[in-house]
This record gives sequence, structure tokens and C-alpha cells, in this order.
Amino acid sequence: MYLDELNQKQFEAVTTNEKKVLVMAGAGSGKTKVLTNRIRYLIDNGESEYNVVAFTFTNKAALEMKNRLSKDMQREIKSFIGTFHSFCYSYIRDFYYVLGFEYKPDVIDDAEAGKILREIIDKYDKKLSTTPFKKAISRMKNKSKIDDIKDVDLLLLNSIYHDYQDKLKASSVIDFDDMIPLFIELYHKDQNVQDLCSFKYILVDECQDTNEVQFELINTLSEYNNNIFMVGDEDQLIYSFRNSTIEIINNFKNEAHVIVLDINYRCHDEILKKANILISHNANRMKKDLSSVIKDGLGIKYKHFDAQIQEAKDVAETILKIQDNNNTIAILYRNNRQSFMIEKELNKAKIPYKIYKDNSMFNETIIIGLINTIRLLFNPKNEISFKLMYNAPNNHIEMSEYNQFIHDYHLQNKDLIEYCSIYLNPKIRTLGTRLKQIKDNLDTYQDSKHFLTDLLEIMHYYDYFKEYKSRNAEYDLVVDFESMIKDVEVKDLYDFLNDIYLENNVNDKEVNTKISLMTIHKAKGLEFDTVFVIGCNQEIIPGPTTKKDIIEEERRLFYVAMTRARKCLYLYSSTINFISGQVKYHKPSQFIIEADIDIATKLNNFFGKYHNNR
Repeated sequence: MYLDELNQKQFEAVTTNEKKVLVMAGAGSGKTKVLTNRIRYLIDNGESEYNVVAFTFTNKAALEMKNRLSKDMQREIKSFIGTFHSFCYSYIRDFYYVLGFEYKPDVIDDAEAGKILREIIDKYDKKLSTTPFKKAISRMKNKSKIDDIKDVDLLLLNSIYHDYQDKLKASSVIDFDDMIPLFIELYHKDQNVQDLCSFKYILVDECQDTNEVQFELINTLSEYNNNIFMVGDEDQLIYSFRNSTIEIINNFKNEAHVIVLDINYRCHDEILKKANILISHNANRMKKDLSSVIKDGLGIKYKHFDAQIQEAKDVAETILKIQDNNNTIAILYRNNRQSFMIEKELNKAKIPYKIYKDNSMFNETIIIGLINTIRLLFNPKNEISFKLMYNAPNNHIEMSEYNQFIHDYHLQNKDLIEYCSIYLNPKIRTLGTRLKQIKDNLDTYQDSKHFLTDLLEIMHYYDYFKEYKSRNAEYDLVVDFESMIKDVEVKDLYDFLNDIYLENNVNDKEVNTKISLMTIHKAKGLEFDTVFVIGCNQEIIPGPTTKKDIIEEERRLFYVAMTRARKCLYLYSSTINFISGQVKYHKPSQFIIEADIDIATKLNNFFGKYHNNR
């Protein structure tokens, strides 16, 4: 019986009858086990699968839960398990007309949103930076406070926000931050949606990462049954830059039945003890006495070096000594730029590795143009997609010609493809004719492979690749894209691409290699036999700040880094570091001291003395 495999606290969480429950799950204490068994317990005790909804923060976490449940229950269950955004978009896609959209709205990514915002800001003042407006608009949509903004700036922000939203609506597109607010609006507008969403049980994974609008969604869906089961750990809240706030979990704690999971099944005893000591320096938290059942391993090794290059060399040398077929290894760092020297030394030592960054084929120009061509075929009023594809290979349309076309387009009523195909400018008319030829035959294609072949032919991509032999890398990307969509029916291609964009906005790459390089943020939710944390320096982690709330979040980030290690944790710092082309002198991180880690290597060399006396 699966309930017999649970410890006392896990059993209490899985079988509780309380309506509002907060499970404070310390690192490695079995939160996924509790969540999946809670769903199984509800279904086994007669609850309809359609009455149970579980929200995760990554697609990877959702897939893991689904696979566990399917294996344990020997069938695929019908309960929704997925991200907040994928849940919301599934309803927006079906009920878009209720929200005033003419077509199913496309999902634009962060880069596309930035380009649109840049155009709007330029109309007000070309000297203004896009970044603060982008962040502020995201905070507005997520109902987060915008700190220290003056009234005059708020007026400008509101004007740009409304122009931005009008632009999205006119093109039937939405950005990532639109999804939850739009679903809540849809829910309150349409009785059908309310009936479909009258779930009895709402479960939430990683609830410490919840922001205000996500919590509003949770409350909206639970307004009739008021059953909310949240699992998380305030000590692992590391996403305040995504508008997460610790106040949500603290407020919920006051009205919920609280269960603390305090047995760790992941980390070596020494690693966990030092991580506990570190996180105890944070004031705004519930005290937890986590204990580990793992005694096998080497624990913690701390080393300090004169220079960053020595740090990188030692990582490579140590890996050569310890790597074997069964030992998974991660090298973690605060910022992506810290990986360069490590990569250089791993390559010199012929050590294979995989690095996890935000790079994706969907950020490549050739693929952006191709995807937006397809989007325009399905949504011919998508002005944003038209702009992103109009200068595709062999079209050679100048920006001035494009601007004139858009100006004229806004003065008439035809959609973009129809108007493009009859426009006076011969280059634009040729583009429109090609697009119309494909659009008029959309229903005749049996599969996406033949559709894409025709699109590449009609839009002269093949001619482009033949003419420019140096474009082999771009051709390879198109081949990869073709392979990705070949099994998708043409009628489902539009939804498939939007789902891809949705998934691409969540950092949840699967780790399959034995040696992985990534930021600490990307390592959240993962675990490895051996973990190296490099750059454990003051002004790197924590960064150059004295604000208490930022220091506390950086401390939580370091706690997350430490608790990714199962058997052995290497913490490295160095005095001399190269940052943005400049030489910087750093002390070891205060977190090394706070965790009561034995600094066996004293700073008694020249550089150490110099730095300590500066």
C-alpha cells in the first residue's frame, strides 16, 4: 500500500481532511511524493479526477508528477496537472471571442514583446530605455507594487501600457503576463467557463514562488469549495524578480493547517546541517529543524584560490579524479558570464559537458521568420507576426516600404494577406500573392511536412539557401524545425506553436548529461551526486547590495545551491576575478562564514593580505 511508504508527516499531509493546508516541505523532504500521493488518495477515495487540479511552476515538474501517477495507478489520469499559464491559455484559446479577440490569440515571447514596446516608447521619447517600462508593465499585470515611481512617470507608464495593450489586441496576440489576468476576466464574464472550472480541490506546487495574480487565480478557482492544498518552502523563494512575494505564503500560513516535512532524503548530513545554519540567519521564516537520513558521502569541501583561473583549473582536475559512470556532477554559478573560464578548462581537459542557457532555436532569426509566417497564415490580422516575417529571404522589402504599407493598411478593412496581395508596391504584392497561395490551400494539406515543404518553396527559402552556401547553419535549423513539427496535423500547427512558446517561457530543461553547467536559478528542483558552486565571493553572491530583503533572497539562493548536492559539495572562492573585462578583488562570501564552514585555507598569501587590508 502506497500510504505505508510515507513517514508520519507525509501521511498526515496526504490524508488530511482540512480545507486549507500548507505543507512546508524542506529541501529534499519529498514534496513531489506528497503531491502525487495526495492526488492518488483523493481519486482512490471516490473523488472525480476532473475535480482535482494541480498547478506547477514548470512543465518538467508537471511531467514528473504525471509520469509518477501513471506508473503508480497504471493508467493515465484525467486531472489537470500543469503550469498556471498553460491552464489559463487553454481556456483563452477556446473562449477568445468572449474577450473580444477576432482570432485565437498568439503568444508572443519576451523578445517580441520588447520590440513592440520599443516602437511605442520611441513615439514618446527615443532616449528612454525599454527595460524599466518592460519590468513595470510586467509588475502591473501581476498586481505587484512598483516602488518609488513619481506621479509624472506613472502617467507616462500608463499611456505606454495602454498603447502596448491596444497594439496586442489589434493583432490578436497576448504576452506571457496577460494569460492569468485574461483568464480571470474570462471566468467572471462567462458562465460556461465558471461551470467548467468548478473544481473541488486545488493543489499548488512550489507555492513560495506564487505572485499576487497567481494567488488571485487560486482563490478564484476555489471560491465555491475553498479547498487549497499548497506545498512549498519559504527558504527556497528565489524569484522575486518574477514578482513572487513571501507575504503570500506568510498570510496563507495564518489561515491554514500547517504541516512541516522535516526529514531530508537527498543531502549528506553535513551538507544539510551547514545549509540549516546558513538559512537560520534569515529573519522572515518559519523555523524548521531538518534532519538527513544520508550519511554516505564526502560532505563539504571549501577551497579559496588566488585567482579565478586557478578555481577553474581545480574544478577540471577534481572532476577528472571523481567522475565515473554513476556520478552526476553540476557546476553552479550566480551569473552566466562565470562559465567562460570553466568551459575553457573543461575543454582543455577533454571533459564532456552540457551548458544550460536561455539559447534556443526559437531565438534564431530564420526560425522567427518561419514561425511568424505560419502564425500570419492562421491569424491574418497579426500585424506583429507580419513585421517579424516581412523581410524574410528574397523579399528585400525596405523599412520605408513596410511603414508606408502599414500606414495604408490601417486606412482600410481587408486583412494583411488580402491587402498585401493587391497592394501597388510590386515587392509587397509579390509577398502577399505568395502568402495567399499558401493560405488558400491550408485545408488541403495532409500533414505538416508537406505544408512546410510548400511554404519553403513558395516563400523562396530554398532559393535563399542555394544562393548563400554560407547559410548551412540556418538550413540545419530549418531541418530541425521540420523534424519537430512533422507529426503535427496542419490544423493543430497553430496551437502547437503557441504551446511551444508557452513552454519556452518556463526554465525547465531536462538534464541528461553527467556533467552540467548552469546558474543556481536553473538548478532549482534538480539534484546531483556532486555539486561545485564557483564564485562564492562577496559582491557576486551576495551581489553588491546592503538591502536586507535582497541579502535574504541571495541567502536563500545559496541555500538552494547547497541543497542540490546529494553526496559532496565543493564551494570555491577566489580573490582575483575578471568581470566585464575588469580585474576585481573579492573576499569570500559572507554565506561561507554564516554557514559555519571551516575555512581550512587561510587568506595568508599576498593577495589575501592585500584584499583584507584594503
